[in-house]
Amino acid sequence: MKINILSIAEKYPGQGVYSATLDHKYILKKYSDYTIYENKILGNYDILHIHTLNIKSFLSLLKNKKKSFCVISAHIVPNSLKGSIKFNKLWLPFFNRYLKYFYNSSDCILAVSEETKNELIKDLKINP
Repeated sequence: MKINILSIAEKYPGQGVYSATLDHKYILKKYSDYTIYENKILGNYDILHIHTLNIKSFLSLLKNKKKSFCVISAHIVPNSLKGSIKFNKLWLPFFNRYLKYFYNSSDCILAVSEETKNELIKDLKINP
């Protein structure tokens, strides 16, 4: 089985997405029947697993969603950014639409917590 893991979290060590991505790769590499690829936009993969919702991940999702099973680990929800970035009231409505489209484009969403799951359902209207 070929699995492509997309994440830019390694650029920001010390936060939760980074450690979750490292754990994910470590566990999968223990199994010899899995071939792990990292941060590839194009290719033939059985599973595309996205940890960070950046442009490269978005392009990979669009290009591979018909031929790969697409999984997104939901680390980010709208409320996680409120108060942490300047001028968020200006761009947060656009970001919410981006998140909703991104998450709805996947085959499976893995919420990292019960709170994240509830926010996906309530704030972004993602179907469980």
